[in-house]
Amino acid sequence: MSNKDYFFVKISRGILKKIHHNNISHIQADGDYVKIFTDEKMYYIHFNLNQLHQSLPQNIFYRCQRSFIVNVDKIDAIEDNCIYINKHLILIGEQYRKGLIKLIN
Repeated sequence: MSNKDYFFVKISRGILKKIHHNNISHIQADGDYVKIFTDEKMYYIHFNLNQLHQSLPQNIFYRCQRSFIVNVDKIDAIEDNCIYINKHLILIGEQYRKGLIKLIN
């Protein structure tokens, strides 16, 4: 694992974009792709969610269900089995809720 607080993603032919961890609100799996939601925009890249999750700092990024990773610093509210980040509503898987509460406390 790298100690860097960023990584690069290929956003189009010949263009690599630096994405800082602290700009990411959440990440969503979409088949063989992931959607990386940042403060500025959403990036749609060909990458494996499991590999991406392993490369991110585990004290900041939490997998809250099979298809979502959230940046705990960006969580606005948690209500029952829902996480609110900006205008996004993300469901928390039953088996993930206790781990999330433990991480934020």
